[in-house]
This record gives sequence, structure tokens and C-alpha cells, in this order.
Amino acid sequence: AFHDALARLYSPRCQGGTHTAPLNDIITWINAPAGSKAPIMWLNGKPNTGTSTVAQTIADKCADAKLLLASFFFSGSDDTGETRNLLPTIAYQIAIKNPVLRSAVGQAVENDPLIFERNPDIQMQSLIMEPLVAANLDPSTFPRLVIIDGLD
Repeated sequence: AFHDALARLYSPRCQGGTHTAPLNDIITWINAPAGSKAPIMWLNGKPNTGTSTVAQTIADKCADAKLLLASFFFSGSDDTGETRNLLPTIAYQIAIKNPVLRSAVGQAVENDPLIFERNPDIQMQSLIMEPLVAANLDPSTFPRLVIIDGLD
């Protein structure tokens, strides 16, 4: 499910004074110039140590600041967090961010109505990479942050 889906409504968020070090590190990484940082940040931790809470809080904050392109939270509680939903959910979120992207993702589905049954490599290429490349959006003004939680 994406960060603000109904299934995530009661997911925990960081309360004041909790998880300040990872929150600050992540916000600093997000705000750093693109060429000065690694393109991927990996937040990991043992189960029940708050990594999902941190990811949810960052997703909420970045969505409010218009920095979040997409998010996906795996969950064992329902089928919204199943692996087969990852790329279509991200593609949906990308499509609603911009009319050019909406058209490109829509065209990919129109060209291959069974795209959601294809393997993940084909879905990634057709639904996400090709639309983003074709849109030629300014990376300094268009959100690039994608949060995926629960890969364990």
C-alpha cells in the first residue's frame, strides 16, 4: 500500500523526540544536492525497532513537502502489500504526479493490457523507467524520492 492508503491509516508515526537520529540523517540525505549523495539510502534494522515507523513518518513529511514521488509499504495484514502490487502501485503514483507521465503510463497499459501479468523487469521498464525518461522532467523541480518499506 502507498503511505497514505486507508490500510496505513493507523500505522505508527514517530512521536516528538523519538528516532531523531535516523530522521535527521534521512532528511539531510533527501535535501543534499543530487550529485553529492548516493542515489539510494537503505534504512535497516531488526524487526520491531521502528524502521517502518521512521519510513512512514518520512513519507508523510516528504509528501507534505512535495518531495515524494511514490511509496510502497509491504504488510502482512492484507493483500495491498503483496509483491505483485509493488510496481503497479509505484507506477500509479508516478502517473498522478504529472499529465505527461499519466499519458505515458496509460499508453504502456494500452499497448500491453496484460502488463500487470508480466515479469517485474518488464513492468519496471514499461510502467516506470520509459515514462520517466520520455517525460524528460527537470530533476531539480520534480520529486525523485521513492520509499519502499518492509522488504524483509
